[in-house]
Amino acid sequence: MILEIAFWLLLFLIIYTFFGYPLLLWILVGIKNSIYGKPKIVGSNYEPDVCLFVTAYNEKEFVAQKVNNSLQLDYPKEKIQYLWITDGSDDGTPELLKEHMQNEVHHLKER
Repeated sequence: MILEIAFWLLLFLIIYTFFGYPLLLWILVGIKNSIYGKPKIVGSNYEPDVCLFVTAYNEKEFVAQKVNNSLQLDYPKEKIQYLWITDGSDDGTPELLKEHMQNEVHHLKER
């Protein structure tokens, strides 16, 4: 008797996984769309605002190359925010970044 119950329970789980759950999602999405309306489709030319977040610790030799590489990204300049974090750097990395970048450079002396 226990094996028969286990068989039917496991068979139900397999059928639910492949057919029941997708059917349930389809019904729920239909209900949501009828209440709130269909979601807007974003066009292919949509470009969101992005943040290039870079952390650097004692990277004075490489930071100029990274800044130049970051500024050459093929993305609208008004939609990119550059954020540099140099906590604990003691080799002059924060000062070098502040010379190259007009955007945010955050630095704390302790690491």
